[in-house]
Amino acid sequence: MNRANGFITLSRKILDWEWVDDDAVFSCFVKLLLAVNHKDSKWHNIVIKRGSIVGSTETLCDGLRMKRTTFKRCRKILQECGAIEVYVQKNQYQMITVVNYDKYQSLCSVGRKTTHKPTNRKTGKKTDRATTIEQGAVKKRSSNLHSP
Repeated sequence: MNRANGFITLSRKILDWEWVDDDAVFSCFVKLLLAVNHKDSKWHNIVIKRGSIVGSTETLCDGLRMKRTTFKRCRKILQECGAIEVYVQKNQYQMITVVNYDKYQSLCSVGRKTTHKPTNRKTGKKTDRATTIEQGAVKKRSSNLHSP
């Protein structure tokens, strides 16, 4: 479950969620958002949809860095409140799906560009003046190159 690349979006609306005050449940949910597939994939001829993750309880606990009892408690709470769906294939694996994953992680928000452009220009009279002087010197030097 090493997914060092990429990012998720997390709306401030999550602060209004009923389980935000339970650190274990909140942490489990955010870790699941980070761990689930961001695109459809296949595993052992099973399609794992975007927003889902497959594994045993042990591998999921290890990947999410949670104790088994804490993970089971959080999984139950998240399932009961409708945040996740759990499909268990006895003695093989479980598939956890984040409900409304596409709503939380819309594809259009991933490609969004910021309109803020960083600037190197510093505010203040000395810096502004120095920039103007430097620009004037460059203009003077370039005009000397073209003069006979």
